[in-house]
Formats: sequence, C-alpha cells, structure tokens
Amino acid sequence: MIIGTMIKKKLDEESFYQKLRNYTRDKIECTPHSFFRFSEEQRKRFNCDFARDILLNRKPILAGLQYNGNYALFYDFEDNKLLRIMIIFISGRIRVLTFYTIEKHQLPKL
Repeated sequence: MIIGTMIKKKLDEESFYQKLRNYTRDKIECTPHSFFRFSEEQRKRFNCDFARDILLNRKPILAGLQYNGNYALFYDFEDNKLLRIMIIFISGRIRVLTFYTIEKHQLPKL
C-alpha cells in the first residue's frame, strides 16, 4: 500500500457519519476515476448513486484520515466483504475519489 493512502488517524465514526449527512445527494460527486477498479459490468451496480446511498444512509465501521489528506471509510458489505470509499471535501462538496470491495481481514488495524 502506498504510504499516502495509509490511515494516520482514526476518526469517530458516528461524528463523521453525521458530518456526511449534512450534505445532500447533489453535493456528492463522482469522476470516472471513482470507478476505475470496477469492470464495465460491475459499474452498472457500483455507480455514483450507489456511493451516495452508502455515504448518506450507512454509518461506517471505520473512518480515518489518510496521510495524503483524503478520508477512508469502511462499510460492512455482502459475502464477508467490506466497501472502502475514499473521499475528499472540496468546495462545499464531497468528491468520491475511488471505492472498491476488500476482504474483511484487510480492514486496517488501528
């Protein structure tokens, strides 16, 4: 893992979730890079609406500030997996930098 994406500080999950809920769906944006880890077929499911739903409706099981200044959020997902969503707050918006699934044993130990 690149040091920039490593978590340097664990954040309070409930507080971070409440911060996310202060944003509306239209203030959460994605770019083509947000989905680069997914195949074309997977992108039919894992799209910006999917990311918005997760961010606004589910509390992360882990939230952390990365060395590069971005935020990493981890959510329980299906089939013993987790979702890792990396975001940045920019100009009054949330930008989804990337997201992907990982195995539960890959959850960072902080």
